[in-house]
Amino acid sequence: MLKRRAWLAELAGTAGMVGFGLLAVGFFWSAASPAAAMPVGDATRRLITGFFFAGGATLLIYSPLGRISGGHINPSVTLAFLTLRKIRIRDAVRYIGAQLTGGILGVMAPWLVLVQWLGWSDAIAVGATQPGTGFPLWIVVIAEIIATAILMLTILLVSNRPRVNHLTPLIAGIIVMTAVWAEAHVSGTSLNEARSLAPAIMSGIWHHHWVYVVAPIIGAQLGALIYRVIPWGHQVLCCKLIHDQHRECHFEACAYPEET
Repeated sequence: MLKRRAWLAELAGTAGMVGFGLLAVGFFWSAASPAAAMPVGDATRRLITGFFFAGGATLLIYSPLGRISGGHINPSVTLAFLTLRKIRIRDAVRYIGAQLTGGILGVMAPWLVLVQWLGWSDAIAVGATQPGTGFPLWIVVIAEIIATAILMLTILLVSNRPRVNHLTPLIAGIIVMTAVWAEAHVSGTSLNEARSLAPAIMSGIWHHHWVYVVAPIIGAQLGALIYRVIPWGHQVLCCKLIHDQHRECHFEACAYPEET
C-alpha cells in the first residue's frame, strides 16, 4: 500500500496545478483583467495561457511533490496506469480522491484572489471547460479524446526510457500547451477531470460536463492501448512520470532499474 505522503503529495500537487492554472486563465481571459486589452488574437492568447497553465504543472511535477507522488495530477492518467497494472486498485482510488480533492482546494486561490479581492466576477467562469460555440458536441468529444490520448502516449513513450525519463514533465507540458493553443476554442482543453470539476463547482457551470469526465478517460486508455501495440512501446517500468533514483519509489509494481 502506498505511504500516506505519496497521495498527500499528489493532493498538494493537483491543488497547485489547478490553482496556478486557473489564475493564469482568469488573468488572460477575464473581461475585467488588464490583460483583456492586450493587442493579440485569441490564438496567441490561448498559447500564452497554455504556457503558464502547462508550465505550472511541469514545475510541480519536477518539484519534490511530483517526485514523491509520481506527478499524475490527473485521474485519467492514474486510471491508465491502473489498466497497465502499475498501480493497485486501492491506491488508484486514493490517488483519484486526492486529485479531485486537490482540484477543489486549488480553485480557492483564484477565487479568493481574482473574484473576492480584485472583483473579477467572471474569473472562475472563464476557467470552466465548456464546448466551444458553433462546434458539434461530437467534435468536442473527439478533440478531448485525441488530445488526452496523445498526452498519455507521450508520457509512456518518454517515462519508460531511463535516458530521457527526466524530460517527461517538460515534454508532457509542451503537449498540454500545444493542446490549449490548438483546441481550447473547441473543447476548452480539459484532459483532466480534476481540472474541470473544480471550476464547475465554483461557477455552477455544468454544461455538458460529462464530456470532461468520459472523454479524458477514453483518451488516456486509448493512449495506453496504442503504446502496448506499437513496435517501440510495450514495456511499462513504473507509473511515476519522473523516476528520481534518489527517492524511494512507493509503487509495488515498479520495475525501474536501480542504475540509469
